[in-house]
This record gives sequence, C-alpha cells and structure tokens, in this order.
Amino acid sequence: MDEKHRKPILSLSNILIFLLVIVSVVITVFWVKSNTNPEKKAIEKEVSDLQGDIEFYETSQKTYTPSEVNKKISKDQINVKESFDNKEKDIKKGITQVYDKTKTEEDYNKLEDAIKDDLGEQFTEKLVNLSKPIVSESGDEQLPYDKLEDVSIAFGEYDIAEHTAKTFVLVTYKSSEVGANNPGVEREDKQVQVGGQDFFILDYNLENDSLSLSDYQQNQKSEVVSG
Repeated sequence: MDEKHRKPILSLSNILIFLLVIVSVVITVFWVKSNTNPEKKAIEKEVSDLQGDIEFYETSQKTYTPSEVNKKISKDQINVKESFDNKEKDIKKGITQVYDKTKTEEDYNKLEDAIKDDLGEQFTEKLVNLSKPIVSESGDEQLPYDKLEDVSIAFGEYDIAEHTAKTFVLVTYKSSEVGANNPGVEREDKQVQVGGQDFFILDYNLENDSLSLSDYQQNQKSEVVSG
C-alpha cells in the first residue's frame, strides 16, 4: 500500500483510539463520583446490612433447632419455666396490693416501696399513678380501687438471644363508689361504681429478672349502685 492510501487509515485509527480513551476517562470519572455519592453509599450500606440480616437468619435457622435451643438455655443457666412461675407470683402479689389492699392514704404512701422490688420501676410508676387518690366534690380524698376481681397473666415466646419474653397482664376490678349528679331541675345524688379492665404489656428480662412497661390500655364501664 502506498503512502497516499496509508495516511487516512492511520488517521482513522488515531481517532478511534482517542475516542476510546475519552470514553474510558468519562466512565472512570462517573464511577469515581458514584462511589463518593452519599446516597449511593447509603444504599450500599442498606444492602450490606440486609445481606448481613439474611445471613444471620439463615444461620439462625440452622443453629436454633430444638436441641440447640435447649443447649443454649442450659448454657445460659436460665430456668425459663421457674422464672415465669416466680414472676407470675410477683405480678399477682403487686397487683393485689394495688387493686385490693390500697384503701387509705397511708396505704398509698407506702405503695411504691411495697411493689417496686417485684414489679420494677416503670410498671410501679404506672400503677402508683393509676392509684392516686381522687378528690370528690366535697373535697374528700378517696382511693380509686375497691376490689380486685381477677388478674390474668400470660407470657409470650422466650427470645433466647435477648433473654426476654413479652408479658401480658389483664386486671379486672371494681372502683370505689363515687358520687354522681344527674342533670335536671332537681339534683339527685347517686353513687356510681366503675367496673374496669387495665391491660398491660411488659417486657420481662429473665437474665436480670426485670420488668419494663411496653404498653397500657384501659376499658371502663360505669354503673349506678345506689341513690
């Protein structure tokens, strides 16, 4: 091939090489920028965390077979049934003190110290708050609970990794009788008693034998008992 025909071919090759170099540089720049983009970094972290969770649960499925669970419980030296039985007794004792035995202001003033060791700080604080004396229209103070009718306690599934179990407490009670006035031309004094239920959801840590309050709901129904 003569010199006249060789130059255009070399020129075309140079152009192609130059274009390839430009494309490579552009791709490299975009790749570098994408690697420093905070959003991309965040997504990469989420994907990495998710992958870690998947691997954890896959391992857990293989590791936490019934026999392995029993081994883990034995290794932790936690007697789950005994812990549940003892904590159920503690809760019933504390609930009885609140709803059935707190009748005077003196009882109320001693209530926190009487139940705190068994029920923990958060649960105790809630119960003490619910038990505050009520001021009547005459200005007299009256304790809110008259009678404990029933208490039901149930424990959820034991989490061997966290050493915890959800605990559900349903309290059925009658309130003290309080005065009520019907609207009208003439006021008629009546006594009203509230029948209610308090429902508590707790987290029970078997490792340190502690309770913490997770949720609380109340259901009340008033009824006229005298007048």
